[in-house]
Parts: sequence; structure tokens; C-alpha cells
Amino acid sequence: YQCMAIEYIYWSIVSNMGILNDPSTCSGIANEWEPCSPSLFQTTDTLMYNLITDPQYKLPQLAPDGNYCPTTTTLTEDIKGEMKIALHPNPTEDWFNIHCNATKYNRNVSVFNSLGQQVNTIVFPKNENTLLINVSDLKSGIHYIKLGTVTSKLIVK
Repeated sequence: YQCMAIEYIYWSIVSNMGILNDPSTCSGIANEWEPCSPSLFQTTDTLMYNLITDPQYKLPQLAPDGNYCPTTTTLTEDIKGEMKIALHPNPTEDWFNIHCNATKYNRNVSVFNSLGQQVNTIVFPKNENTLLINVSDLKSGIHYIKLGTVTSKLIVK
């Protein structure tokens, strides 16, 4: 069965995102997959959990929310619910503000293009919660802003 490896990665990712974490969905796929909740998946297959959450592979960590054309602030929360970041304005042309509710986390803000290439890194000033970032030199399109374990989508016009 040639696609089993890809299917296993798919089930792992969607379990980790919490997409399968309801009784109806879980019972409907019980003959194919058992660890439906993120915590059950993490404890059942620690090696796969570590692989798909390793930031070097840039695998998605959050389920799509259906908002593919945001026009206001983007608010993202990490998996444990500890840190939130907000980007405004989004979309933008030249500058945007990044606001973070936590000052104790990794303070490096990384900017990635749609190919996953890091195009900029800015250090968030110590004890500051808001940072103004210039993106006028970036090409139009979708970019990703990462602060600690949280990644948000930014649209540059």
C-alpha cells in the first residue's frame, strides 16, 4: 500500500491540530485511526509528534480557519494558550505593528516568504509589547511572521 506513509503523516498532523477531536469524527474513523485528540496522539507516538512539531520542517500547526483574505488584525495563539500575537494592519503595504501579550518568550521575530525562506529577523525590544516592522522591501504576497512558537500570516500588497 504505497500511500501509507503519507496517510500516517496526514492523520498525525490533523490529530495534533485537534481536527479529529470530537466523538463523532473519532468513532467514524476508528477502523483507520485511534489517537484523535492532540494529547492522546502526543503520548501514543512521541517520535511522530516530535517530527511534525519540529520547527525546522515548517509543517502546519494550526487548522485553517476559513479566513483566506483577512482584512483586520490577525490574532494567533500558541498550542498551550500561553502567548498571543496580533498583526495590524493586515494586509499592509509598508509597515505593520506586531503586538505580543508576553515578554518572557523568545524575542526574535522572523519573517518568512511563501516559500518558507527566512527573509528578515528583528529582535523584539526587551519589556516591549509592540514593535513596528518595515516590509516595504518585500514582494507582494503572503508572508509568515513567527515569534517564539507562534506563526501568523501577513499579506503584503
